[in-house]
Amino acid sequence: MSRRRIVRIERAIAGVDGYRKRAKVFSPYDALGAICATVPEYDRRWDPERKAWEVHDEHVQPLKDVFEAEGYEVRVTGSNLYRGSVK
Repeated sequence: MSRRRIVRIERAIAGVDGYRKRAKVFSPYDALGAICATVPEYDRRWDPERKAWEVHDEHVQPLKDVFEAEGYEVRVTGSNLYRGSVK
């Protein structure tokens, strides 16, 4: 039996530092390549307490597209106040 490959993205509702909104990406370790290939190093950082990547909100849709193309089930929560929810 194969395990379901799930990526969970908590989309930022308000900016973490007042102006740059960040989303949290919870993913299996084998998804690391997709994150590093899609999100520039300056727009991602590891949160060791939550065991999640923090990425700038503009990368949520491209990440979702890449994960889905690689066969992951992607669950997005939260919304972007300026652009609406991810499709």
